[in-house]
Amino acid sequence: MTENSKIFLKNKIYFLRESNKDDHQFIYNLTNEFIKSNLSVTYLTLEPFEKFFNNKTKRFMITDGINLIGFVQILENNEVGYFLDKEFQNKGIGTEAVELLMNIFPRKRYFATIHNNNESSKKLVKKLGFFPKATIYEKITDS
Repeated sequence: MTENSKIFLKNKIYFLRESNKDDHQFIYNLTNEFIKSNLSVTYLTLEPFEKFFNNKTKRFMITDGINLIGFVQILENNEVGYFLDKEFQNKGIGTEAVELLMNIFPRKRYFATIHNNNESSKKLVKKLGFFPKATIYEKITDS
């Protein structure tokens, strides 16, 4: 996939395109909002901006060509992630975007970490054939 390639969702309005440095602030802000929601499992704190993008994560923006509405990503360990602006959640956009991401990066196995209370996210991955595999326990202390 080239930098200017577009992969359209079924509705032909939204498409995926590779992220670039111009998208970093949007990605960082959307991730930060997600962390504040207390639904994050793997992101406990947000790394500094410069360090956040210093990895091999592949990110694709979800856009209509004018507005950014979210992004999907695949990490080196095959974990998929999806982040949508609240206005665009629960409309099937995230499900289709993750499915397209998995088509771009075919793997034998994918996984997603989802907070127990994130019903929308659990519904998304179940639609894509994911199944529960483990439970993560957490303890918060004052130290």
